[in-house]
Amino acid sequence: MGLTHIRYNHYNYISFVHLICPRCFKRAKAILITQTNDLYTPLIFSEFQYLELKNWKIACESCPFVKNIPFPKEFDKRAPGALPYSAPYSTLGSFFYKVEYLDFWAYNSDHLEAIIKYLENCLEQNNPYAFVISSYLRGDWKRNKKKLLTLIRKKFITNSKTFF
Repeated sequence: MGLTHIRYNHYNYISFVHLICPRCFKRAKAILITQTNDLYTPLIFSEFQYLELKNWKIACESCPFVKNIPFPKEFDKRAPGALPYSAPYSTLGSFFYKVEYLDFWAYNSDHLEAIIKYLENCLEQNNPYAFVISSYLRGDWKRNKKKLLTLIRKKFITNSKTFF
């Protein structure tokens, strides 16, 4: 196991995800809630936190849609064919920040902003996503960054209300 796997233990999850609202197709936010009904906060080297996760609370930012979805207890990151980023998020719906080209996706607006800065070579090391992005960002996204950045800007940044 390499140093990246020691530092980033794959038991940490993103605490919120932007999704496409199934009712109005605008941006919704899914927040990870623990058994004690607190907001989830990622902790490095805490494998036991997985057992404390309760559900995702989804709320649309544009319509009254609200839904709670249980966190998948049967999640097994070793399952054949499972995509590492999608397993705990697979029951939520579609990520809001997606571009068909190279199957690009981002968990949320913060993650999208960090990916853009990384591809533009200006991501600061103190960014919470810096380690994960520098270690795990797909090679085809890096190799095709010019076209990918153009498509991301066209889809999300032209309307600043959508991006932020």
